[in-house]
Amino acid sequence: MVSRTGGQSNHYKYLFDLAANEDAIHEDLFNYLVGNLGSRAEYEVSHVGGGRVDIRLKFDRFALHIEMKVDSTQLPMDDRTAYLKQAATYQGNDIRMGFLVALRYKAFDPTGPPPNIKALVTHTEFSITGDPVPRHMVLVAVPGSRTNPSGSK
Repeated sequence: MVSRTGGQSNHYKYLFDLAANEDAIHEDLFNYLVGNLGSRAEYEVSHVGGGRVDIRLKFDRFALHIEMKVDSTQLPMDDRTAYLKQAATYQGNDIRMGFLVALRYKAFDPTGPPPNIKALVTHTEFSITGDPVPRHMVLVAVPGSRTNPSGSK
């Protein structure tokens, strides 16, 4: 998040592009993870929770699952119930912790500075009916459709 919120438009073009799609942030995160974790990072893994998870980080005794979205609402990430349900589904056969990463187009003022990183990376618990232990979700809100600082109004 530090490099993405601090990066310039010529380096992370999709963060400043109103038409950027999920593939842009998906590729960016996957490439970052492969560069740092190697083959532990897997792309578009099928047969996880009955579907296909965007990114899986596989470790010796567990895996972490990352669901990625592009979101054009102003709702807080922990209010995006459909996203949370999808991300929690991937935790059904593994540890009860995962990630929801969203490129947010309208959640922040695009003509001003992005929020502090502490406001962009948060945590929520998500309860599942019939499961006495809640799932845990790390929520990462990546500011999109940004403006260069010199273009701030």
